[in-house]
Amino acid sequence: MANLGRAEERREFKSIDDLPLMLTPYDLRDFLGKGQRQTYQLIHSEGFPVIWDGPNAKIPKWLLIEYINEKVRKGEPL
Repeated sequence: MANLGRAEERREFKSIDDLPLMLTPYDLRDFLGKGQRQTYQLIHSEGFPVIWDGPNAKIPKWLLIEYINEKVRKGEPL
């Protein structure tokens, strides 16, 4: 499971172009402006594009963009 419990400095992403190709849960949290619990719930939600490397979650940038676009098209919240 993704561990968001440890403190990590927040990063500011001014645009989607600033995101790394593979996001960590911390990157996702900072990009979306969500809290740790909300980020954890999103990562574990059905259909969310996450790749697990042991206990570490990685989110491919291009799949995240597709996921967000689909949610927007359907009028669904993240």
